[in-house]
Amino acid sequence: MAKTSRAGSPAGCAAGIKTLEIYERDNIVDNAARLGQLAADVMQSWEAFDIVRQVRGNGLLLRVGFHSPNVDEKSWCYARAVRSRMLEKGVWAISDHEDTIRMYPALNMDDEVLFEGLRIMGEAIKYVNERGQQQGDSPAWPTGDSGF
Repeated sequence: MAKTSRAGSPAGCAAGIKTLEIYERDNIVDNAARLGQLAADVMQSWEAFDIVRQVRGNGLLLRVGFHSPNVDEKSWCYARAVRSRMLEKGVWAISDHEDTIRMYPALNMDDEVLFEGLRIMGEAIKYVNERGQQQGDSPAWPTGDSGF
């Protein structure tokens, strides 16, 4: 006789209810929207760099698109170079052979942590914008969710 699986286990339901209680108690949704606006305000200035094509954000789903100022270089190499510089300075981000860097910081992070991560990313963009990229000079491509 085959076993039947049941959805809606009491432990899973309790965990879900507690999560919703914490979201409400800590005002997570409003905090994420506020942090997203702070990030957008900082990131907007990055479009002045030659290698930045576009910055986008939806709450704390953050994305920076890059393009090569040189026709003989691939745009994703610039994203990879910026991401590598960020990793050297302790900030994790996603850039899987794309011309973008994506970040998904914690919804409940402190403002100071957000600003520190954005400062490091801004410095990485400036560094690569001024010095160019060196294809092959970057570490392996870690993947997965990111944050600061």
